[in-house]
Parts: sequence; C-alpha cells; structure tokens
Amino acid sequence: MNVEELKALMREPDMKERILRFSSDINDGSIQTILEKMHTIHSKDPNKEIILHLCTGGGSWAQSVSFYETIKMSQIKLITIASGRCMSGGMVMLMSSEKEYRFGGSGTIFLTHPAKNQYKDVRMGIADLSIELSNLQMIEDIGKRIYLKETDLHEESFLQHYSDEKFMDAKTAKECGFIHEIIEF
Repeated sequence: MNVEELKALMREPDMKERILRFSSDINDGSIQTILEKMHTIHSKDPNKEIILHLCTGGGSWAQSVSFYETIKMSQIKLITIASGRCMSGGMVMLMSSEKEYRFGGSGTIFLTHPAKNQYKDVRMGIADLSIELSNLQMIEDIGKRIYLKETDLHEESFLQHYSDEKFMDAKTAKECGFIHEIIEF
C-alpha cells in the first residue's frame, strides 16, 4: 500500500469509525482498551482494515509484546501510522502490522533501545538480581526476534542498532525497515 492508497482509504465514508488513535503510555489498561476497541470494530466487518495512529513514548515491554502477538494471531487487517513520536514499546506496536502497511509521518521521532532493568531497589538480593538479569536477557531475545523478523536489519546491524538508545527520523526508520513509507503532512 502506498501513501495515496492510504489517503484514499481514509477518505472512505465508513472508515471514520475504523480509525483509532493510541496516544498514551503502554500499560495493562491502555492495551486492553485499544484491543477491545479493535476487536469490536473487527467483529462488525472483518474484511475491512483498521487504522491505528500511534503517538506514544512507550511503556510496558510485556504489554507491547502482548499487543504485537495478539494482532499477529488475529485476522485483523491493521494499518499502523506513527506520528509525532513512536518510542520504545511503540515500535513493537508499529511492527504489529505487515511491513507494507506501516507508515510514519515525516516529522515523527522514532526510538529503539535495549531492555532496561525496571527494578532499581537497592535492597534487591543476589538471588533477585540473578532472576532480574535472566528476565532482561529473555526480554532482549524476544525483542531481537521481533526486530529481525519485522525489519530489514540483519543480525550484525541489529546488534549495532540495538546496543544503545537510537533516535531516528522517518527517513532512517524507513531505511531500517520499521516503516514502509513516509507520509508528508
């Protein structure tokens, strides 16, 4: 799908109710809400696309992956559009649609980064720290699997790309395969 086809689709009279916006932090409640809306819309006409505008600073990695896996297992025809900012777990949500149905606004800021320890309690014991490090490795492995499957990055460039925080403009996100086309607004 190209930008002109997307714009034409968005102008169709019955598409207004099939366009959703996700502009919050990624957490249990926000993911549950957006998935419920998507399933309700999908049940009314399973042959039509749903367009999801993403403008998020990220949030829960587990909920981002849950969204990704739920969409991949469903029959929902999803088009994702990143606008403003698409960061961290928002990148995983973006990649839940097939590559040719992923778009980014020309002014969008994209961010990827490696998994980080969310538990900064200094009282954490050695056993807890060992479990946390194991969890971080598992999260990084899941991220690597998703990124390599959904982008044009090869393992070497992925490791280079994912080793630190990486901010990207829309052009770089397209070159890496995160989005298919750039929308000029």
